Parts: sequence; structure tokens; C-alpha cells
Amino acid sequence: MGSSHNSEALDPADVLVAAGARGLRRALGVTVPLVDAAVTARLDRWTAHAGNPVALVDAVRDVAGLVAAAPPGARARLVGLVVDRLQLPADLVTATLLETAAPS
Repeated sequence: MGSSHNSEALDPADVLVAAGARGLRRALGVTVPLVDAAVTARLDRWTAHAGNPVALVDAVRDVAGLVAAAPPGARARLVGLVVDRLQLPADLVTATLLETAAPS
């Protein structure tokens, strides 16, 4: 066993600590920010409900925590991602995200 390490042999958490988010994306072969990939994956679960407006609003609620936890600079991009993926009006997506993420 040699002493050289490559990112494929490391736990992703170790890569994140050692190389940061950019290094982890590079190691995973991801070309989009991880939060975008996470939101997209979560929205993909709702594709079977594309014709159901109530389910689409539920899909927005489903990703609200991810959007709220994202860095402030990423949130507008994520709103755009949700709007594009679900084909919903931006004001509806924004209002739903704010309502869902607001403390009760």
C-alpha cells in the first residue's frame, strides 16, 4: 500500500474537510453546486405529480429547508431552479418558500 491518496479512496466527509465544497464537487465529478444537485434530486421525486398543482406546491415545501439552509448568495439561484423545474410562477415559489421556512 502506497502513501499516496486520491479522493476516490477517501470518505466524502474527509474530502469536504480537506478540500472544501469545491474539492468535494471535483472529487464526485459534480459540475453544479451540491445544494443545486440536492434540490434537483428532491424535486425529481415529484415528477410523477407534474400535472397536480397542489402536489407541486408540496414539492416547493419539500425543498424549503434546503433553500433556507443554503448560503444567502445561492438562494435566488435556487428559487430560479425550482421555478424552472416545476414551471410555477416565481412569486408563488418565493411565497411558499418563505411561508414554509418561517418559524411557526
